[in-house]
Amino acid sequence: MDEPEADEEIARVRARLASLETERAELKAKLGELERQRAPLARSDPQTLVLIAPSVTAASSTRDKVALFRRLFVGRADVFPVRWDNHKTGRSGYAPACANE
Repeated sequence: MDEPEADEEIARVRARLASLETERAELKAKLGELERQRAPLARSDPQTLVLIAPSVTAASSTRDKVALFRRLFVGRADVFPVRWDNHKTGRSGYAPACANE
């Protein structure tokens, strides 16, 4: 490759890099705008619910406490705990069970 061709290739590469940098800046701005629009939807985040929901205190009724617990720890309705006892060791605990067992 002679010197004029190399200069042209360098110019083409620099132009392409400039074009890509412009496109990157535009995409970054668009991403920022989309994230700002999405921010109000973040209230459905479980950690946000913890900050919003704790109107339940130690003095609240058991019904309110259970309702708060269920809201915070939503899971599969078909999976539930089963208590087990080991008479040899005296240990006991809970293990997950499934409704289709």
